[in-house]
Amino acid sequence: MEKFEPRIIAGDLSNEGLLKWMQEKVWAAQQLKEALSLKEHYEKALKETNERIEELTNHAALELIDKGQDPTLLR
Repeated sequence: MEKFEPRIIAGDLSNEGLLKWMQEKVWAAQQLKEALSLKEHYEKALKETNERIEELTNHAALELIDKGQDPTLLR
């Protein structure tokens, strides 16, 4: 099966203008890929940090009892 190359309707762009437009599209796609990867990294780090905060909050919590409410603690 023969593969055909895509065809671009350049409108009123010159070859140089079309090349510049394509380069800008490739650059933007690369930047988007990098940003999405960075977002995934930060979301994972945020999830891990939130889990750590929850764990530490549970370990650091104090249970305070009002002696006035529980007469057995007055002994």
